[in-house]
Amino acid sequence: MIVTVSSGLSYVTSPVHPVYSATKAGVHMFTDALRIQLKKSRKNIHVMELVPPLVAETNLLSDMQSGGIPSMSLETLVKHGIQGMEHNKKRIVPGFSKFLRFAGKYFPDALSNAMARG
Repeated sequence: MIVTVSSGLSYVTSPVHPVYSATKAGVHMFTDALRIQLKKSRKNIHVMELVPPLVAETNLLSDMQSGGIPSMSLETLVKHGIQGMEHNKKRIVPGFSKFLRFAGKYFPDALSNAMARG
């Protein structure tokens, strides 16, 4: 099994953290491509992407706390990740990351503008 760690910010443009957001979007795209390549090669390697929201025990919290973005504890994130591995999920998108994924698909400009004001 290969596990990559992306971020909920991979789904939206973050004017506060543009480089972080862009690199995590790259990890997300790479993971999808790797999964397809390995499937076509008939290798028995499962590729899973963990897409965490803001995690309370990271240094990003102090920068983003004023925006009111919900965070998740590291312990909860690890539990989601292990459950996903046990069930061979291809993507684990817990907590606020689910909203970011939805928002990135259906109203990306509005969310990016709101993040710029926050």
